Amino acid sequence: MPSDLGCIGNALKGSIESIIFRLVNTKATYEVALSLLANPTPIDGGIALVLVDNALEALLKLLADKKAKYPKKKTRVYLMDLINCLSPDVKFLERQELSLLRLHNARNAFQHDGIIPNLDSVLHEYIPLAEDTFGVVSKELGLPWEEVSLSLLIRDQKTKGLFEKAEKAFEKKDYLTATACLVYTFEHVKNNARSWIFGSGISFNRFSVKFDATSQAVVDYLTKLDEEIETFKLGLDYMDLRNYLDMARLVGIDSILCQFPAGEKEVVINAYREKLENELKNNILALRNWYIKMKIPILKFALRTERAWRLSAEMFNEAKRI
Repeated sequence: MPSDLGCIGNALKGSIESIIFRLVNTKATYEVALSLLANPTPIDGGIALVLVDNALEALLKLLADKKAKYPKKKTRVYLMDLINCLSPDVKFLERQELSLLRLHNARNAFQHDGIIPNLDSVLHEYIPLAEDTFGVVSKELGLPWEEVSLSLLIRDQKTKGLFEKAEKAFEKKDYLTATACLVYTFEHVKNNARSWIFGSGISFNRFSVKFDATSQAVVDYLTKLDEEIETFKLGLDYMDLRNYLDMARLVGIDSILCQFPAGEKEVVINAYREKLENELKNNILALRNWYIKMKIPILKFALRTERAWRLSAEMFNEAKRI
């Protein structure tokens, strides 16, 4: 489980909120697995399978908690133990027991013996099986799998709404809208982060360079240096940023220094969508793969930005007067 996503459900154990947050964390684990499979190597397939197995186990533990059906006299409960104890109530698990056992054995062979699973089996057998299992078990818990939104981890309401809209569009296979919303989400979070991360003074001196420098080469060099520093300031993974800009530049965002788009949110998102459609009308698969690859990094960026929030000088002065 990625540390950035946390285990927020533990503090709420036994409540409806606990079920929801445990579901969200489970889905987050599964989404990381999917991101590895966007353009996978055989080793990516193995790592993804470990994550899928972990997500299945976590979800079945949640159902066992709800039904109070944990296996007795067990110090450590494994995936197949959970399937055996839940099968009488969930007939799907009974029908798919052998298939789930194959998935679990392939995971064990990779994790414990270093045997890389067949990538085609991971993509076309284990992932569809996992999807079906998530759907059935999540329904047993009272919340359809497609409605388990990672946006529940985000506090900022606008960011939450944008991220959720991207997720819903992706579920409907509307990859153009999903990608446009994810790009807008990143730009919105970046804009928020800039208002909270301050003190270096570089933002105030950024524009004067263009007017005072005597050489275009100097301007270009300082601009590139500024981009590198901005990446560091925002706490972004360098390769994630490069992957983000590969798609974002198609809608006119070619640098981390680009300003937050002016105009109504829906108008901007629609404009992004149209530009993406014009650029990638014959390559929708590229949109899908990019979305899968960038969804978790953008979510982590949003969560880190919320944790990095700091009081401004004005807020400190206001607090003193109270």
